[in-house]
Amino acid sequence: MLISVERNQFLKGLSIIEHAIGRSPTLPVLGYVLLKTVDNILELTATNLELSITTRISAKIQTPGVISVPYRTLGGLLHNLSHAIIELKGVRETLEINTPAQKAKIQGGAVNEFPLIPDVKTKNIIRFQNPHTLTEDLDSVLPAVAASDVRPELNGVLLEVGEEETVFAATDTFRLAVRSTKDVEAKEPKVAILPKRTAEVLSKLMRDAKHVDGHLSLTQALFTDGTTSIVSRLIEGSFPDFSAILPKQESAAIRLSREEFLQELNAASLFTSRLNDVSLTIQPQKANLLISAHNPDIGEYETAVKGAAHGQKITLAFNYRYLIDGLAGFSGDQQIDFVFVGEGKPGLMRPANTKDERNVYLVMPIRTNA
Repeated sequence: MLISVERNQFLKGLSIIEHAIGRSPTLPVLGYVLLKTVDNILELTATNLELSITTRISAKIQTPGVISVPYRTLGGLLHNLSHAIIELKGVRETLEINTPAQKAKIQGGAVNEFPLIPDVKTKNIIRFQNPHTLTEDLDSVLPAVAASDVRPELNGVLLEVGEEETVFAATDTFRLAVRSTKDVEAKEPKVAILPKRTAEVLSKLMRDAKHVDGHLSLTQALFTDGTTSIVSRLIEGSFPDFSAILPKQESAAIRLSREEFLQELNAASLFTSRLNDVSLTIQPQKANLLISAHNPDIGEYETAVKGAAHGQKITLAFNYRYLIDGLAGFSGDQQIDFVFVGEGKPGLMRPANTKDERNVYLVMPIRTNA
């Protein structure tokens, strides 16, 4: 291998695949990056066996080849090189890196020991026409992914591709986040559960793409924008039928400014107990939502947020962090409807003027001694 590449492009490529770099004392090859020439392109690949990322950068290829070297050493060296263009020369398992002023040799590993990346391409392409919407939907539901491994099917994001819309959902049994989009083209319905880490990386790397193509097999997923490809295992199991737990009726509701509600929750959070509890009371007669928090060691806080309200006067306590996570999934100046189903039952947030069950955030109340 003998090639020349732009240092900044090389560093950008390494920063992309870094998300898949593994850390395993028993499998050090997972901390390596595979460099492979394809025409006038240099492919960079990393994998931790669960998630693999390949990205492509332009290069001047004099002699094609492939080599595997430690990511940390390569990345650290590139950050300390001063020249814009660097030369890479692969000699057996050693990578020589040269500039007019600097020379380095990095001991690599056997290329045949680098894990094979699954071939997931299928005939049925799922095209996400608006990657910005894709990343927004993923960001909206990710906070609700379960952290416990007791139920593996809850450790990821549901991707449900339908004929008319595509749905994303996540739940940890304490809250449920659901988002949907129509900016997806697919020839047939597909259902998969993406691991949380995969969904996070997909959101981060595809945010500025022009379009994203997805492929789903029984056990693997591939997402690509033509330059960067993400391959991931899928979580086995069946995601809960969330439509069955969404409330069909309401006892009280109030329409609020998202920004004002969020600001007051942040203020109240300074006075919560170890349960992170804030008390919320929908007061239809006063047309407001009463927010209060109390901690005997700190003090107390109370305020009322104005809004159009109807139904009964109901008080529920919630974990303020869960409420803030839910509000983060809606746009900045948006009006939201906050619905109380009844005493001891969940609260539901959704955009104002809609009762779309595919765009909601459901959160369970908590019990306090008050």
